[in-house]
Amino acid sequence: MGILSLLAASAVAYAGGGYWDYRKVCEYETITVNDPVTHCSYSGSIYADDPSIGRPMYVTSTKKLDNHVSCPAEVTVSRVRKVEVDDGRWEFVRFTGEISLTDESHSYDSHEETQVIEGSCRMVKVWVPCDTHRGCQGEP
Repeated sequence: MGILSLLAASAVAYAGGGYWDYRKVCEYETITVNDPVTHCSYSGSIYADDPSIGRPMYVTSTKKLDNHVSCPAEVTVSRVRKVEVDDGRWEFVRFTGEISLTDESHSYDSHEETQVIEGSCRMVKVWVPCDTHRGCQGEP
């Protein structure tokens, strides 16, 4: 009876437009990954590239570095600001300079990843239907 059932199933399977094949099937899980980062905050005064502009500009800046590393003690920054250079005459002036580290903190950037559960993969017999426009690619 078992052999007859198998032959009948194969005949029906082929007539139905498909074939049996073995495929690798795995189970997956979603995990949270925490990547270490360092946050650096800086502030200070920078000065105009034009020496006739005597007033400095106070600026702040932040940086995010990968991993838990130390922040540089200073960073060079540059900004452009519209400044009145003469009575009623305005120009865009570049200010440049180094500003000092004011705060350093460590945290994590979290994101989710999907990965195969180790040891979960197995070969499974599956029915593969044929594409009616291209025919069967597998064995009938």
